[in-house]
Amino acid sequence: MSEGDNKVFDRFLEELEADAPGAADEVTKLVDEIPAETPSPGARDALLTALSCSRFERFAAQVANLLDVDEEAAQRLLDGIDQSQNWEEGLIEGMELYHVEGGPAVERSITGFIRLESGGQFPPHTHLGDEAVLVIQGYYVDDVSGQEYGPGDVARLPGGSAHSFSVLAASTGLLYLAVIQEGLQIGDEVMRYDDPRM
Repeated sequence: MSEGDNKVFDRFLEELEADAPGAADEVTKLVDEIPAETPSPGARDALLTALSCSRFERFAAQVANLLDVDEEAAQRLLDGIDQSQNWEEGLIEGMELYHVEGGPAVERSITGFIRLESGGQFPPHTHLGDEAVLVIQGYYVDDVSGQEYGPGDVARLPGGSAHSFSVLAASTGLLYLAVIQEGLQIGDEVMRYDDPRM
């Protein structure tokens, strides 16, 4: 495989592992057992085309719905996840933020993608308005309810609710979209939708 092919395969394995822990090792073992052959140009191109589609394409409809944008705009935002210049240091250690703009229905909301490292924790906080979280990659458990969430799951909490959550150490880290109406409070610090940090 060329270097570009390896990157596509590595992304595929990373996403597979996030969705099904242990599966990437099994796929790697299977691939290692296949005798090396040069595929026909048509077969190779078809496989690379299938693997090179946006790795988060399956979340476009959910992102569009949560952010009140069309699916094309949602896909552009999802594609931005892989662009390092979109990310900045977050509020807590091990967190990165990718701020995004939504449509009119979320204009008084904190909206963005958040990455937390494996084993990390989001501290206890209170929601000033309703919150919706869409998990894109990885798994977390709500420390209050004990509910576990993974790729494709949407967690919704009403305004006034409080909780914390932990990223499962077995995952490759957590990537999620957050839509938090009005803002949130961590300890004594209140961060509203118009806070420049958010």
